[in-house]
Amino acid sequence: MNPVRGRWPGADHPRGWAAWDGGHVETVPAPVEAVWHALSDNDARDQWFSAGSALDARAKSHEFRVGGHGTEEGQWHGGPESRFLSTYTDIVDLQRIVFTYDMWVDGRHLSTSLTTIALERDGGQTRLTYTEQGVHFEAWTASRAGKRAAGDCSTSWAPISPPASEAP
Repeated sequence: MNPVRGRWPGADHPRGWAAWDGGHVETVPAPVEAVWHALSDNDARDQWFSAGSALDARAKSHEFRVGGHGTEEGQWHGGPESRFLSTYTDIVDLQRIVFTYDMWVDGRHLSTSLTTIALERDGGQTRLTYTEQGVHFEAWTASRAGKRAAGDCSTSWAPISPPASEAP
């Protein structure tokens, strides 16, 4: 994995916002088709992009098409309410996914982001490039988590390596 450190110009900005851009590149030990399947198929995507049992989900959807939306909304066990809303803006089969998303916690708008995931064949493996640009609003920068992240915002992206039985 080759992390690219993000930049937080003004995590304690007087107007209460912070901007971030960054990402990383890694080699996933699976063919492009399997990685694409893990990103685009509802059931496969739930195996890695889901809060799982840590969130009592009230709403969950994933419509993988340009203009399609994704939603995950619920209550963290012993914690806040969370809402993730995304919109796919560009999809190039087996090559690129671009989407925007907004995050809310306890009804407060935390952030808006633009994310690009690019895939390239690397023998029988996949080179995955993940980039994200975002703005974190007052609700984020005022939180303890936001202040910690401002000090070290390197991305931690878990590799997507679906079992061979889930490959298309």
